[in-house]
Amino acid sequence: QSGALHIDEEEYRMLLSALKTTLKDADALYGTQLAADSVLLNGLTAHLSVVLVRLHHGMVIDNPILKEIRSQYPYAMEIAQLAATGLQEMLGCRFPLTEIGFLAVHIGGSLVRTGNSRKSRQKAAVVCTTGMGTSLLLLARISERFGQDLDVTGTFTIRQAAGLTREDADVILSTVRLPREVTLPWLQITPLMTDRDMAVITDYLKKTQFVVPVQSLFHPSLYFPDLNLDSRSEILAFLSEQLYRQGWIDKTARESFAKRESLGTTEIGNMVAVPHCMEGTVRQPAVAVAILTEPVLWEFGPVQVVCMIAVSHEFLRKENGFFLRFYRRLASPALIRTMIQTRHPDLLKDAFDKEDTL
Repeated sequence: QSGALHIDEEEYRMLLSALKTTLKDADALYGTQLAADSVLLNGLTAHLSVVLVRLHHGMVIDNPILKEIRSQYPYAMEIAQLAATGLQEMLGCRFPLTEIGFLAVHIGGSLVRTGNSRKSRQKAAVVCTTGMGTSLLLLARISERFGQDLDVTGTFTIRQAAGLTREDADVILSTVRLPREVTLPWLQITPLMTDRDMAVITDYLKKTQFVVPVQSLFHPSLYFPDLNLDSRSEILAFLSEQLYRQGWIDKTARESFAKRESLGTTEIGNMVAVPHCMEGTVRQPAVAVAILTEPVLWEFGPVQVVCMIAVSHEFLRKENGFFLRFYRRLASPALIRTMIQTRHPDLLKDAFDKEDTL
């Protein structure tokens, strides 16, 4: 049995459960849809059932394309590192960087399949008390008019509406006035979905859409071209404190950068790390950029350029292609090399067009 090249049925169930939990955690943090991708789940389970046997026997194989994976798929690599940390705790084995690279390949394929570079729709719950026929007609009209922007998750009673959370819906569309116990934002509409109702929903969508020029994320007061610190923890503390002192984030967000890093390294290769907050209030999105005087060993490799990203969790849930687009710029070795050599304050900012919005 010790030489078996497979895991038993109980271990397989444990692996599948751990994967589902880990992917749901990643979805909650990044606004992705990995846990719902059956192709990813089946592929990773089959792959890891072999990997676990190797790791338990101390067998580490080479990954000849690791460098290319880290440079070409930094977003998938970061999610893979987060997933590996979660799996390590649940399965009791440590994943070397070579194996994390293979995880990133599976995750990268899922990101392409599920279209995570595109803007996601807001989830809408409907409360209609006028009967099944009217409810079905209302659902049809909402889907016909707002299908590109709203994903209707179902119809609910007034009592059920009080128990809905952000996991269930972003907004409630109700034909009756809802009680104070309802914590989600809600809009009152009529069962017949009049022009006025459509205008109310349209106005809400306009106000909740995030149209932020990428260049507006960079500020001179958040640029540190010669940061002389020796450790990852010192760098995280310094940059998050700057974001807090200048009023971009609150205390909870400031502390969450270190909390996020503890879940898995945010280095993405190419001597770049992209720490980001996972909770708290971001009063206005911003990026603090530091170029270190000397490279610092992060976890798996040296880092000399740190981009600390402060964007709200709500933003990520609605626009989950943000990291993917941002990382594509950071994957350019020429850009990073020039930043380190010249320390010019606008190099990263100018890598984005003025018309490029989030």
